[in-house]
Amino acid sequence: MRNYESVLKKVLLRIKPDELQRQRVMRTVTAAIEAMRKSISQVDPQLEMKLEGSLAKDTWISTDVDADVFILFPPSYEKQRMGDLVIEHTRKVFGAKRVGLRYAEHPYATVKLTDADIDFVPCYRSTPPNWLSATDRTVYHTVFVNENFGATLRDEARILKAFLKGIGIYGAEIKVEGFSGFLSELLVLWAGGFLSALRRLSEVKMPLIVDVEGLTKAQDPAEVASAFKSEFVVIDPVDRERNVASSVSVDNLANLVWASRSFLAEPSESYFSQRGARRIPKRPRRWEVKLVCVRVAPWNVPPDVLWGQVHRIRRKMEGELVKAGFRVFMSGDWTDESEEVLFLFALDGDSLPSSILHLGPSAFDYPNSEAFLARHRSDRRVVSGPYIKDGRWAVLLRRDAVKVNEILKSALVSEEFLSGLSPEALKSFRRAKVMDNESLSHKRVTTEGLRKIAEFMAGKPKWVR
Repeated sequence: MRNYESVLKKVLLRIKPDELQRQRVMRTVTAAIEAMRKSISQVDPQLEMKLEGSLAKDTWISTDVDADVFILFPPSYEKQRMGDLVIEHTRKVFGAKRVGLRYAEHPYATVKLTDADIDFVPCYRSTPPNWLSATDRTVYHTVFVNENFGATLRDEARILKAFLKGIGIYGAEIKVEGFSGFLSELLVLWAGGFLSALRRLSEVKMPLIVDVEGLTKAQDPAEVASAFKSEFVVIDPVDRERNVASSVSVDNLANLVWASRSFLAEPSESYFSQRGARRIPKRPRRWEVKLVCVRVAPWNVPPDVLWGQVHRIRRKMEGELVKAGFRVFMSGDWTDESEEVLFLFALDGDSLPSSILHLGPSAFDYPNSEAFLARHRSDRRVVSGPYIKDGRWAVLLRRDAVKVNEILKSALVSEEFLSGLSPEALKSFRRAKVMDNESLSHKRVTTEGLRKIAEFMAGKPKWVR
């Protein structure tokens, strides 16, 4: 019998807040709420402030303290006005250097304090099912968890959150595309505990429908999946029209399934820690595939917006490489949100043959053959041909660009390719550095960036046995 109990006992001892930390955190959060209430009530005394999230549900872990403070506005307020007021008053109360701008359906603010990071989030004072913004449900999520969780399930939720953090898939933000705190809690409630959740997930059959309140029990799972356009649906117990798992990518669901299988086969505390980052050489040259890394400076937008734009540009860059004729084995991106953005591509090589074979119509398709011949009669790219090959017209064309860095640099100075980005972002891309295995070094990429590159090239998650 595998020693799950011993491992989980040690994990819980490490991640469960003790009384001293609880008091310290709550002092900090309470003082911050009062200071914010005093400031913003001068605008409107009707505004109400509530502590929500894992701190209010007592499912938080000691190693990562985030507090969610919701400011409830009357329905008469516009969303932008709500966000503007929250940002204005957090900067006024805590100082601009401590405040970070975030963006969901509307702007909100993150304040970095000594004992906790606090998100001040605007929402409407609304009642189910008459939601006016996506954040309105959170108040009811807290009530739901507090009504359905005892001390044991709260600890089980802590353990699952630590597990998800340890394997790098905790967080619903676009940076992660993973599992939110509330989703983690629902999975624990669904299964009855951490180990039970892992056992059920390790043998999951798709579609996976999780409905702790039985709101869709009369429906076939395939119908539910079709209605939500997703194979993984977790029904929100306070809003049956919402999929709590909508942020989870298919890769991250698969990662959870296989990390669960791996842990159940060989339990270890290492699953609950992000330590053990891959060591890297000073100049990583020895990979067997060709690495191409594009480095640019981040541009000034909220982190969630930045990550979304980075993902989009990386997919477009990969498309350009494939269209040019390269085989892209893997692609990835990463940013520290302050110093660098990295776009990573593993390719079969860094250059293409100088010419490419282009096949035309059947030689017996006379109208299209005539058009093909006319089109290539004065084409300066023609190296050889047109000629007949296997019953079809063919021509050998000279490529416009054969080096991967030429193709990428050409795309990254194109405003059309970078459409939707700010002038500052365009300027950043014009200064992009395109590097390969040989030119990467600590002088050109940060240490954390090189570590991310090493993890990317290794491919295998640390938990894979």
